[in-house]
Amino acid sequence: MKKVLFISIFCLFFVGIGHGQKMYSFENLEQSTPENLETYLTFAKKQKKTGAILLKTGLLTAGTGFVVAALSYDNDEWIGINTGTAIGAWMCILGTGAALVGLPILISGSSRIKRINEVISRNSAHFPVEIIPSCFYDNIAQHHQYGATIRIKF
Repeated sequence: MKKVLFISIFCLFFVGIGHGQKMYSFENLEQSTPENLETYLTFAKKQKKTGAILLKTGLLTAGTGFVVAALSYDNDEWIGINTGTAIGAWMCILGTGAALVGLPILISGSSRIKRINEVISRNSAHFPVEIIPSCFYDNIAQHHQYGATIRIKF
């Protein structure tokens, strides 16, 4: 009975994950409005930032825990374990866990940003044209000349 319950919960979990990923599929993104694309892009950027923070914090905590455990290790005590070693070991374990959680979040956020930007670039013109104001100094005339610069991106 436990196996059946575990398998059914496992299947429901992956069905939920599949429906969650449908929002970021190319077909759904191409049918979305520009406002929805901006919303999706904002969420994906937040997810990438969260993953990066978790990864960096986890690596820093694990490294600090390793240093604390190594510096507080004492051969004279029973099995060499004292409070500093135990705290350092727990910091290592928790930091590694945070880094392992942050890495997939960072990767999925980055891939979602890439996918959304690709859809946005497909929907825009093939040759986006920008007209921007410009100013340059003419050495011969000894004054500034103002104008407009046209940029065409390929």
